[in-house]
Amino acid sequence: MRPAPLCILPLVTCVAAILATGAQPPATGGRATLATRLLATEGTGTVEELLADPAYRVSLAAHEVLRLTGEPALQSLADGDPRFESFLAAFLADEAWLRAYLASGRPIADTPDGLAVLFTLWKEEGKSADFANYRELSAALANQWSVGPNAATLRVKQSHPRLTTNPLDRLRLHP
Repeated sequence: MRPAPLCILPLVTCVAAILATGAQPPATGGRATLATRLLATEGTGTVEELLADPAYRVSLAAHEVLRLTGEPALQSLADGDPRFESFLAAFLADEAWLRAYLASGRPIADTPDGLAVLFTLWKEEGKSADFANYRELSAALANQWSVGPNAATLRVKQSHPRLTTNPLDRLRLHP
């Protein structure tokens, strides 16, 4: 029997594995708890069997995103907007979006910038019927605006009075 899935952070009420099984998350979470559960699960089958399990793949990708982002960065985003928890639950439950984010370029590590860009795009366009079609584009925008080669210039232009540019404008330009 597989260990019960868990909540990745105290601020997140569910992740894909919890949604898939309907199990209740533990009262306390954190990336370390997720890592412990993943390690316990790894003893239950071969690598091929584990990777064939969609819930395991999603949990593994979610763990990597959270590890790269860092809990201080996640907490700062959660403290800034109460909708972040809903966004993070949706993002961490979407294997294709997680993979796109992790494979979008240079690792987005130790910064809230990547998830902040995704969160902005999700807040503005997430209810759009075709938003799922643009997961890879949103992940690429998050990468470019956070750690890409021109990230500093792009961030400066966000607040420039005449040269304003932001990731949402770029997403909306894509037909």
